[in-house]
Amino acid sequence: MGDDHANVLLEHTAGGEIKLAVTFHEPHARYDLFSVDTTAQEKGDGFVLSGQKSLVLHGAQADHWIVPARLNGEIALFVVARDAANMDVTEYRTIDGQRAATLTFKATPADRFGKANAGAATLERIADYATFLLCAEAVGVLDALNHATVQYTKGA
Repeated sequence: MGDDHANVLLEHTAGGEIKLAVTFHEPHARYDLFSVDTTAQEKGDGFVLSGQKSLVLHGAQADHWIVPARLNGEIALFVVARDAANMDVTEYRTIDGQRAATLTFKATPADRFGKANAGAATLERIADYATFLLCAEAVGVLDALNHATVQYTKGA
């Protein structure tokens, strides 16, 4: 998947046509973004992934996942389609009521995401932006709660 395909995927996600999730975490990693044991190997024209990702927010509802994996020892980003072979998706609710999933890849077909040099630095930028968006959501929730509280205390 070159830049053009990655841009189309992101365009469709932004347009609400498909759902995309990023698989940031692995069970052993304790939220260390760069502790990645999932591996990628070249196979034919593409790649296959082996490993496990945990706490994938809204992972079971996604149409595609962006998956960091080790390719020749370096972190690279891959895209896995929901209907890809050789994978398991286990959905559950988190303690705060969100939906999450654990994804298990067993030689699962994948495409390289974006430029060949999209790796650890790109993953870090994605994580930073995701954190920013979560903070913005929290500020919006707090603003709405504050407004509702003010209205309640005014008797409105």
